[in-house]
Amino acid sequence: MLKRRYTAEEVEQKLALADALLNEGYKIVDIARELGVTRVTYYRWRQDQAGEKPAMVRRLEQLERENADLRRRLADLLRAGYRTEAAAA
Repeated sequence: MLKRRYTAEEVEQKLALADALLNEGYKIVDIARELGVTRVTYYRWRQDQAGEKPAMVRRLEQLERENADLRRRLADLLRAGYRTEAAAA
């Protein structure tokens, strides 16, 4: 098995750079050259990324779940009669 040259984080960073270059009007050939990969590698990364969620989206979903859990806990505490010091004052 061949050793991978780029980590998942590096691929994400390179694809983010590629997106910025695409928005500036660069061609795929020039973008691949700038990234230091072939066009085939670039397209493979894009195809692989299509099935995955970017790290920020995964983190956002995790935070939303955590926030919902904390809201439920707070509601349970308030129903049980717990009052915060600020609310009691």
